[in-house]
Amino acid sequence: MCGKGGVGASCVAGKWLCEYKAVAGYEGGQELTCDDKDNNCNGITDEGCDDDGDKYCDASMAVVAKPPICPNSLNSKGDDCNDDPTKGGTSAHPGKIEVCSNGVDENCNGTIDEGCVPAPAGMVFIPAGTFWMGCNTAKDSACANQVSENPQHKVSLSPYFIDITEVTAAEYKKCVDAGGCSAPGGENVSSYANWSTAGNKPQAGREQHPLNCVTWTDSQKFCKWRGSKVDAANASKYDLPTDAQWEMAARGSCEKNGSAASNDAACKAAMGLTPGVSSWRRAAMRSCTPASIGAAAPTPQRQ
Repeated sequence: MCGKGGVGASCVAGKWLCEYKAVAGYEGGQELTCDDKDNNCNGITDEGCDDDGDKYCDASMAVVAKPPICPNSLNSKGDDCNDDPTKGGTSAHPGKIEVCSNGVDENCNGTIDEGCVPAPAGMVFIPAGTFWMGCNTAKDSACANQVSENPQHKVSLSPYFIDITEVTAAEYKKCVDAGGCSAPGGENVSSYANWSTAGNKPQAGREQHPLNCVTWTDSQKFCKWRGSKVDAANASKYDLPTDAQWEMAARGSCEKNGSAASNDAACKAAMGLTPGVSSWRRAAMRSCTPASIGAAAPTPQRQ
């Protein structure tokens, strides 16, 4: 039995991880301190200190020294502002790069989106990160024999902006009407084309479908034209996203897939289906090559 005043608790296997002389540390039914001890005498050490597994102690907990479960915290009180793994906890702790325009305090300094440049209209910020590009054959048989998707390899990228959606036929028509782009292929090229050659406009009912049957040259022209409309000062920097930029935006970095970037084996295994090869992407992109386009903007500058 461990006791403090009128409080008593039976210790699992007759043991309490702190010494009996330290019984003043007994914390009742809830662990309140991260100190490598079973302070509530339930047979578990430091439960609740690091639920999201990022090695930082929960901000609601007191911290003594460097407990093994969360050795990265530097204060006498936890400094992880989000320790809930079901609510993006692994993406928030001291030292994290702040993600722009998402209303979240990733680095737990009490300020949201500090140092961020607003995202251009229609775009989203992708923070610097590392991911494993290519086919994860353990999860995705559709790409196992695709030479261009193998072998799976690690890629690290600087931060960048990318369109939130693929470029729609209606959006591309604005460029055609302005004389900045040539008309893409239509029904004369493929029955799946979302553009009508006869009408020189999107097929009826497909205005919001991704543009397809367009050349690489005209895709790039669209990006430059789009940049001139939403960010004239940086228009020349707008371009098509690289394969790596598109793929990391689509599938997420190591941390977005639940693994630390430094853990190669875990991150490699965590990568999901390969964008553009798995069945759901083939169904959307089967008509022409390239199937759709998207514009990447210059990387944001931090003050």
